[in-house]
Amino acid sequence: MKFGDFLTAATVVLFWVLSGEKIVESDTIFRLVAILCTSLVILTSSFTDNKLLSIRWLVYMGDISYVLYLFHWPVIVLFHMLSFSLNSTGVVACIAISLAVSVFLHHTHDKPPLALSFGFVF
Repeated sequence: MKFGDFLTAATVVLFWVLSGEKIVESDTIFRLVAILCTSLVILTSSFTDNKLLSIRWLVYMGDISYVLYLFHWPVIVLFHMLSFSLNSTGVVACIAISLAVSVFLHHTHDKPPLALSFGFVF
């Protein structure tokens, strides 16, 4: 394990600890779990036999993550504008629509420019 990986993971956890949030709230527990999982991925990424970051569906989720980040909020706002409730069915619908839009835009707008050769620029 590289010292930089350990330092990065420790810094992520340290920032959460210094934030002063109390663990008793349910959203804080979810944040703590996310922080610990992120730290675990950072720490295990330095091992040479680590297969976690080469799992195909995780790599694909990483590829579409930016588009998903950009379009999940407009989908939620659209649901509110159309007066749909965000109960469990609404949340599943928002996730499904956000994923579908992200996959579509990734394949139609993100991937084509990446296939072009820009060797003359660099």
